[in-house]
Amino acid sequence: MIKIYKIQSLILLIFSFLICSEEETDNTAAAPNDFNSMFLLGVGSASGGEDENDDTPWSIGILADIGNDSVIGFDIAGEGTMLDSTYGGYDDLAQGTSYNFLYGADISQSKNDKIHIGLIFGFIETEADCPDSYIGYQCYADQDPDYEHEFNGGGFLTYSLNESINLGLRATKHSTMLTLGIKY
Repeated sequence: MIKIYKIQSLILLIFSFLICSEEETDNTAAAPNDFNSMFLLGVGSASGGEDENDDTPWSIGILADIGNDSVIGFDIAGEGTMLDSTYGGYDDLAQGTSYNFLYGADISQSKNDKIHIGLIFGFIETEADCPDSYIGYQCYADQDPDYEHEFNGGGFLTYSLNESINLGLRATKHSTMLTLGIKY
């Protein structure tokens, strides 16, 4: 589990560096819908299946313009179902967490409207397991649970409404979400 936190911290540090290091080198006026970065929030519904949990899927992430009409980003989402055998449970249904990279391109013909379409690829938790604790901890002797992961993939579409707001769709095999982007 500690390795996952180290990987997450490294990824967020890299993206923070990429976002902060981008500077406008041209002093000419930018088009109204140009952006350097965007903060994304998403909420939606599960993609179905008989073993689905009742939690509402959500996502939070960033998307950054890397030039040449391309965008790159990262998101963390609560989606899908994992089997949770912690806190004395046995294969209880719980919401899984996914960690995803986003890569897309601007497909709009006009510089006033921005439409990005792209791919989502990452991994999602499918199972958490550990020996039972007899005194109320998550696992025996307060150990970290063992997690199993599988590939998570899908696509996204965003449309710039104005200078600061973006609407979009995010879909994987585990969920479909409506996203709201705030440009900065």
